Amino acid sequence: IKQMHSGEAAQENVAIGESVNLAARLQAIAGPGRVTVSEDLFKALEVDGLDTTDLGLKTLKGIEDEVQVFSVASRAGVGPAPAPQRAAFVGRQSAAADLNEAVQSAVSKRRCAVVDVVAPGGYGKTSLLDSQAKQWPPEAVVIPLTGRSHLSSAAFSCCRFLVEDLSGVSFQDTDALQKLTVWAPEEALGGLALLAGLDPTPVAAIVRKMRITEALSVLVDRCLAEGPLILRVDDAHWLDQDTADWLAALAERHRTSPLAIVFARRPEGLTPALEATETIALERLSNADTEELIASHDTAKALACAVRTQIAEQSRGIPLIARHMTLAVLENPSLGLSGAIPKTLIEALFQRFDTADIDSSVIEAAAILGEELRPDVLSAVSTLPSDRLEAELSELVRRGLFVRRFDGSLDFDHVLIREAILETLLSRQKQALHERCLSAYQAICPEDFAAQPTIGARHYAGA
Repeated sequence: IKQMHSGEAAQENVAIGESVNLAARLQAIAGPGRVTVSEDLFKALEVDGLDTTDLGLKTLKGIEDEVQVFSVASRAGVGPAPAPQRAAFVGRQSAAADLNEAVQSAVSKRRCAVVDVVAPGGYGKTSLLDSQAKQWPPEAVVIPLTGRSHLSSAAFSCCRFLVEDLSGVSFQDTDALQKLTVWAPEEALGGLALLAGLDPTPVAAIVRKMRITEALSVLVDRCLAEGPLILRVDDAHWLDQDTADWLAALAERHRTSPLAIVFARRPEGLTPALEATETIALERLSNADTEELIASHDTAKALACAVRTQIAEQSRGIPLIARHMTLAVLENPSLGLSGAIPKTLIEALFQRFDTADIDSSVIEAAAILGEELRPDVLSAVSTLPSDRLEAELSELVRRGLFVRRFDGSLDFDHVLIREAILETLLSRQKQALHERCLSAYQAICPEDFAAQPTIGARHYAGA
């Protein structure tokens, strides 16, 4: 759209301003599954292979001048087949209503709300939050936090990613401290430098925790001074204890503030040490809802009624399993004709990998590397040529099995996909892959490897 910032260093703690506002307004015009762009971006596009439509001048909220808007789409028959669409939101209307009421109440009544969405993996916790986020008050700033399985024992681990996202500063940059000094409020700088590992001064663990807690609270205070705030905490069962303690203190500190803390977590693992205003326990979908979910993937109605019914029964009402069973059959229709519909998640996943002609070494290496999926490291571990690897990764992303982040790294679309693959590997296979991961990290990015000891510890333990 345009540069997020130019000129003097920005002091805001969150992404705001004309560029961000324009992006949000264009997204709203686009609607689901569509792309709209401004005139500046349209002029920079290579339009061969694209269908474009001039939508005319639009008056957009918060933008002074009218904006020329264009709709852009891939031309039929050009490029790869379209990726599978995300499933429709079904069977969770009551949970959605409870979630939205709690968030709206926190904002309108200026009273902190803690919402705890609990369900086993694959039940649709993230989908629930994603589908309802557009219903949350538009004046509220949403800040995401995510627990990570391999960092659950590292103090304030997910808060490091949070501050990197908010500040735009990578803590591994040589000038990270200088950039952080420009961005951070003065009273928070000391604690944030400790969090980032940029202050080598030895301090007692309790003092470090206190300083980081106060620094993070200053950032939240600044956000709340500007308007309502929603902290969205995904995979909260993998939060480290220090982050969980900070969130509990935050809720106590802002009892009468327009703050909502929304947890999505599995029943096992860490339980947040604060009383929930609203607890939402997701159950399995009914057969009728599961069939509606299947139909949302099968928009061409290619599956026979009997096949849909069988998938609904075999998926046992678990949305993630129903999705991958459905896509496995849609991608290879002979499965439905022969009655060989996958019976488990892992069967469905490997059927999808086979249909896409994905080398098994890529999937196995990715499962061992986990949430730190750098393409260059993955290439070394899998031993595939880089051009073939990139083609296979692009296909995995297109099929919704992997996701690609803005920094170029990758991850499985859902952690259960990775967990299912790990269950198929023998101990000696895992050990050999961990050894190759260590060699790859040390050869390709020794500085990053040294700066993130938790990655090395995990692979050393596995090897």
